Amino acid sequence: LALAGMGVSTYAGDRTIYLLIPAGIIVLSLAVLASERLSLAILRGLEMIPGVAKVGHKLEEMYRAMRVCVAPWPLFLCVFASVLAWGGECLGFQLVFRGFGLDVDLGLATFLYAFATVAGGATPGGLGVADTALAGGALQMVPGITEAQAVAAALLIRVATLWLGEVLGAIALLGVAGREQKAA
Repeated sequence: LALAGMGVSTYAGDRTIYLLIPAGIIVLSLAVLASERLSLAILRGLEMIPGVAKVGHKLEEMYRAMRVCVAPWPLFLCVFASVLAWGGECLGFQLVFRGFGLDVDLGLATFLYAFATVAGGATPGGLGVADTALAGGALQMVPGITEAQAVAAALLIRVATLWLGEVLGAIALLGVAGREQKAA
């Protein structure tokens, strides 16, 4: 949201609502988490739902752990590190465009990548939505880009930023599982 927000007034002033809604949800959620009384009251209310009462104590435990993570200083550090990491992915998107011989400035690449990521937030890994937004946004905003280049750029950056991480994570998970089986 922070990266997309930096470019929204420059590249898509008419679409700020698409950032304001998730930003509002995040601010509201953080406000609820900050109020222990309100959060615990919500959890008690959820326990009225059949089946939830069995895991009510786990939900409270989860809340207390989450509250530590979203305290001001840890939250600031996490957001700062995230902006740096996502900024690297935006730089990668600019490099993909450059590889196609397209002169796309970092601001536009950042806006396109971040805005597509926010749009894809409603689906697991942004599958389908982020990919389409990356290609569609590039077609609309990158001068001289062809449809084939836009789709290829979207696929390349998604392979580099999403699927490579998935593959590495799966390999690491299999390695840990293998070591645990040997130890047992």
